[in-house]
Amino acid sequence: MDLIMRLVGAILLFSFLVFVVLFGQIPALRIPTFLTTLDAHLTGGRLRPLMQQTGHYLMNENHPIILVSCG
Repeated sequence: MDLIMRLVGAILLFSFLVFVVLFGQIPALRIPTFLTTLDAHLTGGRLRPLMQQTGHYLMNENHPIILVSCG
């Protein structure tokens, strides 16, 4: 039973993330402050621009899945 609950939870989490990536953004999912602080201490802030670029691409660019299904 525990395995089934974990599997259902993982499927729901994955479905939610796919929905957010493909159809819009949620402001609460921005990069948390502690991650930027951790990045600053561990890598000197090198990962933050990469995370921002990836987030911008995922939220604002046209996705091939949507373009194929609408085209």
